Order: sequence, then C-alpha cells, then structure tokens
Amino acid sequence: IQILDEMATALNKVAGKKVKISGHTDSSGDAGKNLALSQARTAAVKNYLISKAIPAGNLSAEGFGSSQ
Repeated sequence: IQILDEMATALNKVAGKKVKISGHTDSSGDAGKNLALSQARTAAVKNYLISKAIPAGNLSAEGFGSSQ
C-alpha cells in the first residue's frame, strides 16, 4: 500500500495526468481465471487511487492475464 500512497501523492501533484494501470499473471492455471484475476487486481488499484482523490477519469485499468 505504501507504493500506492506514493503514487497517489505524485499524481495529485500533476493535475490531469492520465495513467493506465496494467495487470498480468503468470501462465500457471486456467487462462480465463488468470485474466479475471489480473482484471480484479487492476480494478482494485484504480479504486484505491480514486479513494485517494485521484479523478476516475484520469485512470484506466486493464488486465491481461498471462497473454503479455
């Protein structure tokens, strides 16, 4: 959480900065579950940053599973 707090502080200093949050997993397990897991992780990061006063419109989040 410390790194996310540091990110929120930095983003609050540069109003309007757009950030894309990308999530990945390793290739073990079911590909569909890995994709869902990476999407859930990126959504959690996005929601945390929003809770720290980062405008939702400045953030996008995408999970890739193990495809990248």
